[in-house]
Amino acid sequence: MSPATVELTHAGTEAAVVVHPAPSGAEMSDDYTVKVNGKEVPVYRAAGTDAPERNPYDTKNFRIHTPYSFAYFDFAGPATVEITTADRSLDAVAVRPESKSIEAAVEGKSMVFTLSEAPCHLSIEPAARDRPLLLFGNPLEQDAPNPNDPDVVYFGPGFHKPDSIILTSDQTLYIAGGAVVQAGVTASGSNIRIRGRGILDGLPWDHAKGPQPDGGAQPMLYAKKCSDLSIEGIIVKDSWRWNVGIYSSSHVEIRNLKVVANRCENEDGIDLLDTQHVTISDCFIRSDDDCIALLTQWTTVPVFDVTATRCSLWSDRGQIWRIGSGWQRLGVACPPMKQLRFKDIDVLHCGPAAVARLEPNKHQPLEDVRIENLRVHREGQKLLWKVQPWPETYSPIRNCVFKDIFVTGESGGRDGIIRVQAPDAQATVSDITFENFVRYGRLTLRDSPDVEIGENTHNITFTGPAASE
Repeated sequence: MSPATVELTHAGTEAAVVVHPAPSGAEMSDDYTVKVNGKEVPVYRAAGTDAPERNPYDTKNFRIHTPYSFAYFDFAGPATVEITTADRSLDAVAVRPESKSIEAAVEGKSMVFTLSEAPCHLSIEPAARDRPLLLFGNPLEQDAPNPNDPDVVYFGPGFHKPDSIILTSDQTLYIAGGAVVQAGVTASGSNIRIRGRGILDGLPWDHAKGPQPDGGAQPMLYAKKCSDLSIEGIIVKDSWRWNVGIYSSSHVEIRNLKVVANRCENEDGIDLLDTQHVTISDCFIRSDDDCIALLTQWTTVPVFDVTATRCSLWSDRGQIWRIGSGWQRLGVACPPMKQLRFKDIDVLHCGPAAVARLEPNKHQPLEDVRIENLRVHREGQKLLWKVQPWPETYSPIRNCVFKDIFVTGESGGRDGIIRVQAPDAQATVSDITFENFVRYGRLTLRDSPDVEIGENTHNITFTGPAASE
């Protein structure tokens, strides 16, 4: 069926599904078979932890990751998904995020369920983190660019290895469905678009040895000094370091991005450095390290006005959010990092470091942070939430709200430590509100277990649901 063809479901409702054939040379998975409305969908393999010779870090203290699977398709209207495993029962399968309320009919090694709205990103987990299937249901693509447009860097279906792609003002990088592009991308300028349904793959390069002109430690998708930058629809897979890094940029939109990674250390999902006016929506991130990090590096321009909504996040070793750390020059006072909004987020799995770490560094206040409507699936990690500036800095934290946070999963006998403290009187923590922060069905209050309020803190409040709710 062509992409424009319309199907009719048994109920007479219009539906359409677009499946993109896998190119020769792509690494495929035989762990799962996937069909959508009867059409077989290619299932790809994401790498597990690198062999020691590819990764200079000592990994003995880190979780070793097995390879896993992912698949993608486009749809509109009801889509019936059939999944069959090669060797595992699905009797105890979990479909995350649970907020999607997927009702699956399971029989032995097979399961069937229906999707109604795109985008819809799921993790199908016969055994939690071990060899899941990540399933990405995209909306139907609109207005694909003309491959003959001189301002379009176009990769059609197939396997491509250009190594390094350089984008400048008014250019579009298009990676079509059914394309795998092995390269690093460097973008600098205004009005730059990166879009498509295909895969940007960094697997050929060892840790911190990518092909970019600025050096191999740069992110695989590296944007610097950009304005009006859009990233939409593609899958970013198995980077050699950070997957997406946005430096000294403004007015950035990231939509329906999928990050499939966890092969080496420092493999963050999205990092924003010295960047303002950013929206992140409907994204899926599985990363070894931080899913979303907001940092200040060498300038006196802070990160501010960042909004992330409707995302599913999974960190295997780091934290979901790292907010405020950086490497700015000691003694250079930065304006506050502020106006940060994270809403309607699912944390599928988290590493041992914490779900959220707010830790400004080196003369930069952090203020006006709001995280709300957050659903966390936890697996007994000791530390859950940390609000604490780095020591020996003048970096206060103030005016933050954490509202409607719901923690479920495995407790390991602990609710998860919520730590609020300041290292000295020069970096106080003040006016912090935890509203309707619920761990394992119990409202968290100041005197609840695992709540640690340290010195140099002021007006730290724990409350129940607002009276109007």
